[in-house]
Amino acid sequence: MPCLVKGEIMFAREDGARWITFLSLPSFIMAGWIIHFSWMIGLEGVFIPSLIILTSIIGLIYVMYKTKWHIDDLRWLLAPFFVTLLAIYLPWWNLTNISLTDSAYHLIQAKSFLGLMDWSPTQHELDFLLRPPLVPGFFSLELLFQSETSYVKITPLLLLTTTLWQIQHLAERWSNPLQAALVVPVFLLIPVVRYWGQMAYLDIPVAGMWILTLHLFLLTEENKASKYSPLLLGMAAGATFLTKYTHLYIIGLAGWFLLKDKAKFRSTQFISGWLIIVGPYLLYHFITQGDPFAATFPQTSFAVKSAVGNVGEYTSIMWYNEFKDEITSIGVVGSLLGLITLYIR
Repeated sequence: MPCLVKGEIMFAREDGARWITFLSLPSFIMAGWIIHFSWMIGLEGVFIPSLIILTSIIGLIYVMYKTKWHIDDLRWLLAPFFVTLLAIYLPWWNLTNISLTDSAYHLIQAKSFLGLMDWSPTQHELDFLLRPPLVPGFFSLELLFQSETSYVKITPLLLLTTTLWQIQHLAERWSNPLQAALVVPVFLLIPVVRYWGQMAYLDIPVAGMWILTLHLFLLTEENKASKYSPLLLGMAAGATFLTKYTHLYIIGLAGWFLLKDKAKFRSTQFISGWLIIVGPYLLYHFITQGDPFAATFPQTSFAVKSAVGNVGEYTSIMWYNEFKDEITSIGVVGSLLGLITLYIR
């Protein structure tokens, strides 16, 4: 669990195993952000991705050299071990992504970021690249090393592994490391995870980013005096939104801070962090499409409509019943009590 030193969120300096496992997923997502940002300003190609890989290798070597390793650090090997077993036993990663609509589109984006394509398919009557860009940006790193661009196999497995690490980190807040390690095989055995988690989709990495955002939110609530934790939380929330647009709702945490603090500081810091990540994206679409949310509309419109009314035959009552079936009535009551407890603390 992260310790709080002088009001800021950090691990012990020499605790490299925790640094590596906690920061791997957001680092992958931020690599995608840098590649996408470079593409937006006209710097598509292999130079920026190559520089990211070189910098990452040097940074990883430095952290590993400075780390004081302990026997209990072996618990972080469980995630890559079980992912490897899964990939051998159920090799869905071996399917050709080009035959699957969503993953094929993500690869089109990845190739565009590398300057390998200047064409985008029409979707929802829109003829520009409109899918969330950060995971395709990360996929482009794998395309650097292969001549075949119709699939990626390693990067989805890396995202799956690092998502498991995020869940393991969060579990260690409330249990010992041995008990927390049990979440790795349990989460991996969920059908949607063990199958589609190996593919070039967004659902697994966005789950990991959502868990990271939740973790940072809890740390922020525990340390309200921190100057930078609301900023980092906002950046994580913005990156989660650009991992999958339907998570736009997390920006509502700004309202939470306003209501709870009766002051603007944490809310302003959160929004600032969110805009650091999302602002360039919104500005790019405002300049090129005349609407900062042009690319997000096909997905976010359904989220907005479902929040205030019915979408087709799908009603709020149907959503609540399905939600209750998933977490049971006890889970619903527990969630409400948790929110109340967080608010009054």
